[in-house]
Amino acid sequence: MKTKSAFLLATVSCALFFSLEIYGNENRNIRRKARQRTELSSVSSSELRLSTDGKTVLGVRNGNLTNITIPNSVTTIGKGAFYNCRSLTTLTIPDSVTTIGDGAFARCFKLTNVTIPDSVTTIGDGAFFGVRSVKVSAEHPVLMMDAKGALLHKNENRLLYVPIDLNGNYTIPDNVTTIGSEAFFGCRNLTNITIPDSVTTIGRNAFAFCQSLTTLTLPNSVATIESGAFIYCRSLTTLTIPGHFSDSEVKRWRVPDTCKIIRSAAPKGYGTENKNTQRKAGQRTELSSVSSSELRLSSDGKTVLGVRNRNLTNITIPDSVTTIEKTAFYNCYSLTTLTIPDSVTTIRDKAFARCFKLTNVTIPDSVTTIGRNAFVFCRSLTTLTIPNSVATIGSEAFFGCRNLTNITIPGHFSDSEVKRWRVPDTCKIIRSAAPKGYGTENKNTQRKAGQRTKLSSVSSSELRLSTDGKTVLGVRNRNLTNITIPNSVTTIGKWAFYSCRSLTTLTIPDSVTTIGDEAISGCVALTSLTIPNSVTTIGKRAFYNCRSLTTLTIPDSVTTIGDEAFAWCSELTNVTLPDSVTTIGDEAFARCSKLTNVTIPDSV
Repeated sequence: MKTKSAFLLATVSCALFFSLEIYGNENRNIRRKARQRTELSSVSSSELRLSTDGKTVLGVRNGNLTNITIPNSVTTIGKGAFYNCRSLTTLTIPDSVTTIGDGAFARCFKLTNVTIPDSVTTIGDGAFFGVRSVKVSAEHPVLMMDAKGALLHKNENRLLYVPIDLNGNYTIPDNVTTIGSEAFFGCRNLTNITIPDSVTTIGRNAFAFCQSLTTLTLPNSVATIESGAFIYCRSLTTLTIPGHFSDSEVKRWRVPDTCKIIRSAAPKGYGTENKNTQRKAGQRTELSSVSSSELRLSSDGKTVLGVRNRNLTNITIPDSVTTIEKTAFYNCYSLTTLTIPDSVTTIRDKAFARCFKLTNVTIPDSVTTIGRNAFVFCRSLTTLTIPNSVATIGSEAFFGCRNLTNITIPGHFSDSEVKRWRVPDTCKIIRSAAPKGYGTENKNTQRKAGQRTKLSSVSSSELRLSTDGKTVLGVRNRNLTNITIPNSVTTIGKWAFYSCRSLTTLTIPDSVTTIGDEAISGCVALTSLTIPNSVTTIGKRAFYNCRSLTTLTIPDSVTTIGDEAFAWCSELTNVTLPDSVTTIGDEAFARCSKLTNVTIPDSV
């Protein structure tokens, strides 16, 4: 009897143990029965995790909310803020929000009809993957919907999101250049996707869980495909890809093992193969030079979009080109020599990333902008000269250039700017046309206060203008004290005079109609300014932190003043807004601590 009792007790204990184990370690698709969570019908501000200034939603304290209204103080919905809120069905985003971060509403599978307000200008990767549907107004300045309910960024030509309930066929619009990360995530009923030859980039996990997709053709225009692009596309049997992609790259996309890879326009040695087939050493054919037909150019011939064969060793870009597009020469592993003509003004993000053998590149003095990660992992570069024409260099431009020993740069770049480029610590920085006190130094050398030489005036050659002369793009030297903009100019472009910290006087002609976002931001020595009667638009943060500005006259031609346009103009005491003004952005005069008198017209 004791034995039977012990046996029964042991059995019950085991059953209870395994029961608890099942509920303690449940599959994420099974709802916990024990201690079942309560779904809350709405959210109070205390349920949201906000930044200290209340402007950013960082997350929620309870992931089972069904109804969320974000408060009007919020401008940013942070990365993953509502990730995996699987009970969420209704969401209200206020028109104070300008930025939605990566994965902000990812895996909110019950969420439908999310209205994105017109104030939102930035949406991160995979912000809505798993959401049932989203909506934007027809008047939205940067976003649009197509007939199938897909969300696109008009300015970036990027496909951001496709509804997960879409079935049958889908054709990506012809103007799209980038398929965003997780854009087709969970579109289980899509059987056919047509990708146009405008597409150059496919983001991370772009087609994840497209489980009904059987065949797919990637056009030769595609230069970059990020990791996991085809993960869990378990029905995919045939994938046609450009011939320049290596087996190791294909492996990173997580194509099913049974899928047949067909290479179009394949280099010598490539045919139809399974993704596991390893290339033999030396199988690539290295081409000694490039003809214009090997470059993929825009229809007007002014932009290099990419190359048709990434095994070239020597590339000369034609004189017609003004822009080298994002990822144009990405992963050109065999490239050793590159000639850029003096027609080129812009080198965009990752243009020469991972050109491991590149040893020699001459950047002409026509170039004004070098993008983020432009030369990342160019491991064979030892010396590089950046001409004085360059005004902007993006972050991590030289990250991974481990053999770079000398880099010559324009003298106007600060040590903090150089630090952002991620130049190797051992690299010697040589400043050309250097301000007083600059010579040859290591990038860690700190600039002494007042070391810059202030220039008294600007000639037209010091301004960077658009080809038609109508837009100021920037200045070649940010140490000028007096600038007169020529009469041909109609637009002061974004960041044109950003952080010209020595500038005290700026003369704007009456030809100018638009002052762009952050155009004069950070001009801390600017004391007075006359905005001409021709100006109609003052952009976001246009005069942000012009902290010496004491007087300001806004003419009756101005209709729009952007967000934070004059924020932190701490010496400003008096502002009169004319009747022409109809829109004043959020915090337009925030932190103007001495501002005692503001006249706001009835038109606002």
